Amino acid sequence: MFSISSLTQAAVVVVPQISGKYSARILIDQCNGDVCRGRARVSIINLETHEKIAEIESDDFSISVNSDSNSNEVLLAAIGNEEIVIGDFNFDGHDDVAIQNGLGSSYGYASYEVFTYDANKQVHSLNLALTRLTGGEYLGMFVVDKKRKRLLAYNKAAAGIFESFEFISDVRSLKKTCEKSEIWDMPNNLVKVTVKTLENNRWRIRKKSFPDDGYDFNKMAAPGRCAFLNQ
Repeated sequence: MFSISSLTQAAVVVVPQISGKYSARILIDQCNGDVCRGRARVSIINLETHEKIAEIESDDFSISVNSDSNSNEVLLAAIGNEEIVIGDFNFDGHDDVAIQNGLGSSYGYASYEVFTYDANKQVHSLNLALTRLTGGEYLGMFVVDKKRKRLLAYNKAAAGIFESFEFISDVRSLKKTCEKSEIWDMPNNLVKVTVKTLENNRWRIRKKSFPDDGYDFNKMAAPGRCAFLNQ
């Protein structure tokens, strides 16, 4: 990790609102046009109390800024950025923070470092299991299913091959409970679907094939639907 003093001449980017409760102030290496990238220090601010709840560093951060921003002043982040994600990732009632760090996910998607809140120490600490869930075989940042208390992750292994995963997440561990693959077998005009579910600590495997002319590809790997879909 870089030292605190190494960003004294950095550009400043402000994200006015994240998840409705926070803002962010980012010191970052360099800006070129409407993109800032490089090493960064991200401060997360509570909008209500104005308290800094976390300060996290990234070796490889990038963020879009408004094109009419003056590079000599504070830059305003463009609307729709997802380089900083805040939410309750382990369902303990506390907000956690994910910060983009490179493009280490499948298909070159952004990968993240995930920091969960330690209620005893009252700090955000790096969570390696959740961090791994945003890189490698997975397709970027996972999705939080608040209602079912699950984390949903995805992958596109190749053209016509989609995978989705469900995990139980709590303060102690991360556990995969379901895995689904949907493979478009174009020569045979079929979509082959395999669903694996963890039941009583054993994997149950089910397979079905659907004619591709009647298969709704918009439902492939649909969030919260790690099961056979009604086609």
